[in-house]
Amino acid sequence: MTQPCRYASKPSPCTGRLMAAGCQLWNKLDLWDRLYFGILTSEPVVSEDEWWEAFQQLSIKLYQYGVRHNEIWNEADGDGSRIKQGAGRDEWIEALDLLRKGGAGGTMTVEGLLHQMRNDFYYNSELELLENVYLSKIKRRW
Repeated sequence: MTQPCRYASKPSPCTGRLMAAGCQLWNKLDLWDRLYFGILTSEPVVSEDEWWEAFQQLSIKLYQYGVRHNEIWNEADGDGSRIKQGAGRDEWIEALDLLRKGGAGGTMTVEGLLHQMRNDFYYNSELELLENVYLSKIKRRW
């Protein structure tokens, strides 16, 4: 059974075998490959939910001890008291949910957190990619 194409969100004049082959190829790409591909297109190729999923994955990877690791949350002007202390992964899930809903505290913004993370990991290509996709694609849709 063929999965629906994640990229074909709009009706396309391209039908038949070519479209089916393109969709099969697209469905084999992982989230990070689609994010990289998205930089080359004028249309967003990942959903807002997928972008947040990638941001969460990378945050957990870079700051495995949670939002208090390197004081990243406070440095980005978030209110750490709003996040239950726990395992790093759990803290990030809760913290990014708060940020997405606008309840991270202080004057924290997504751009501010990305900026602080880039200060710690300037040469991290995945973080640079997330920031670029956010600024060029995701933020414009909100």
